Amino acid sequence: MEAPRFENGYTMISNEILEKVYQSDFNATQHDIILLLLRYTYGFHRETAPLSITFISNGIGKDRDFTAKQIRNLQKMNVIKSITTRKGITKELKFNTNFDEWT
Repeated sequence: MEAPRFENGYTMISNEILEKVYQSDFNATQHDIILLLLRYTYGFHRETAPLSITFISNGIGKDRDFTAKQIRNLQKMNVIKSITTRKGITKELKFNTNFDEWT
């Protein structure tokens, strides 16, 4: 297999974000969710992304119900925000870069 190359795409994430994420006490699934969210937001040069629970759970290879629970936990901790809240609508998710709001 060829080594990964920048020419094949990359995600620009500030060092401050990376440092805050790896210094925080997230479980493995929460880390995976955060990385996936960063990939589909900053990786596409946008602040929010419409991501369904099924899409996220498939992307990180975890059970859908457990993934949904961890997303709710991250929302309660104010690490990620849900922009769309209507039932039956894919949630527009955003990574909260205001670290002072994290609990």
